[in-house]
Amino acid sequence: MSKKKRRISADLPGFDEQIRRIPNWLNTIPPGQTKSNGERLGMTTAELVAILIFLGRWFTGDPANRGAYELHTNPATKTKDTAADVQKIKKEYKVFFQPILVRMSGSPNITSADRIQLNIAEPVEHRTRKTKVITTLTSVTSVPVGPGEEKLICTPIESDTEGISGEADSIQVALVIVDANYVDGSELSTKVQKTAPEHVGQVPYREIHTKSENIIQFDHKYRGHKVYVYARQYDVRHPELAGPWSEVHTFFIP
Repeated sequence: MSKKKRRISADLPGFDEQIRRIPNWLNTIPPGQTKSNGERLGMTTAELVAILIFLGRWFTGDPANRGAYELHTNPATKTKDTAADVQKIKKEYKVFFQPILVRMSGSPNITSADRIQLNIAEPVEHRTRKTKVITTLTSVTSVPVGPGEEKLICTPIESDTEGISGEADSIQVALVIVDANYVDGSELSTKVQKTAPEHVGQVPYREIHTKSENIIQFDHKYRGHKVYVYARQYDVRHPELAGPWSEVHTFFIP
């Protein structure tokens, strides 16, 4: 019997990705909406503040005031105490957030896109095991739509389906901003690096998009900087079956 996939990752890299992404997503108010994603799914204001506090304890992006995970992953500051702090935050976060995830999983407002963000599986009806690797290739184009905003368009190649391929349920995007003056560790995310990537393996930042066209918003301080993007057809429940990465696409932030 296969193990049930954890909603909260047990390994450090997976937990790090979730705790850096989910609190900000839950506190984001989508364009045209009046409530944040978390409010729409039933979270209280106090809960939304509390999850951001967990994020601040874990990772700050401030070299002068590093979070527990930053200290623990730096060989110069890693100690038994930092290891204990990391495990303490993981344990407390799970106790805090697991019941909220259960509550949100039953919300009448939850969508498939929400489930992907929160790692909440769809209700089980009749499940079959997928084994076929996605073969559809993806092309990437983009269009500037405003200051600091670029529309990213991912299109299946040689597929009868427009948008996301019928083999997939989403698009995985690898993206990086190149800034020759970037100081390692000065950003909360890993979206920025000093040199241009030679291949997708040198782009650590990944996003999951549930639509084939998405508007990406960049900090205005990076206007004029070059962005490198790769994309592939993706299945959230079966990442091992993901399709091949696209050719690199580049643009300058408008």
